[in-house]
Amino acid sequence: MLEKKNTAGFAQSEHRSSSFFLTGATISPSIQASDVNRTIKIRKATAKHQHNSRNRTGPRLFFPASHDTPIATSHHRLMNEPPTNKQRMLAGELYDASDPELAEDRTRAKLLTHRFNASLPTDTTLLQNLLRALLGSIGPRSVIMQPFQCDYGYNIHLGDQVFINHNCIMLDCAPITIGDGVLIGPNCGLYTAGHPLDIARRLAWLEYAHPISIGDKVWLGGGVQVMPGVSIGEGSVIGGGSVVVKDIPAGVVAAGNPCRVLRAITPEDALRQHRYGKPTG
Repeated sequence: MLEKKNTAGFAQSEHRSSSFFLTGATISPSIQASDVNRTIKIRKATAKHQHNSRNRTGPRLFFPASHDTPIATSHHRLMNEPPTNKQRMLAGELYDASDPELAEDRTRAKLLTHRFNASLPTDTTLLQNLLRALLGSIGPRSVIMQPFQCDYGYNIHLGDQVFINHNCIMLDCAPITIGDGVLIGPNCGLYTAGHPLDIARRLAWLEYAHPISIGDKVWLGGGVQVMPGVSIGEGSVIGGGSVVVKDIPAGVVAAGNPCRVLRAITPEDALRQHRYGKPTG
């Protein structure tokens, strides 16, 4: 648990399942020095940029109200200012996840998901309006069952007729793009966030993110976990409980940990009874 103060002056607790922070831990002097130096450099550069952005009158870096990818003006490029942590995150580079701007974005997402999860399941209009406010885009006939959790929301893009079952978690530090007609079973996780393998950078709260792409008409069975940078091709089926660490091609059945292709989906599959069904005679 990490205790922070937000701009309104109240304390907020944030648990990041994709990262952790050690306080009072005993680490070697070399790692501790590297940890501190890296963190100080990143935060000084970010603070300097944010100060300059607030006080200059010319063209500036800005983030659209629709929370799309940040836009850098020509002034930003000419001044050769360091990118913000939000820009680093969206570019797939190492970034400081404790950056105040990113923390504010996560708080916004938590407030919306809290309201979504606490709303009556029968109030479908409210639920859809909350999802439209939270997500980058969502098709008109797509459904997400409660509860649902995500990091930012604005990096999630759902096609039409997507069904996401209960207890889905999406760590959308990078874009998560889901095509039309996708079925996602309960207790699934889509995680774009990752961390360096070396201890010093990991303890400096640095992380990276790579996008996840799921093609049209894919089915993820219950408990499937999709790791950073994975693409799943159109029409494929991922068996329940699988951990997907590499790309899966279109039109196959894949399962396991790590997930592997078992066979192609063929026209004969349309003639078979479903696995747990009873014969109809």
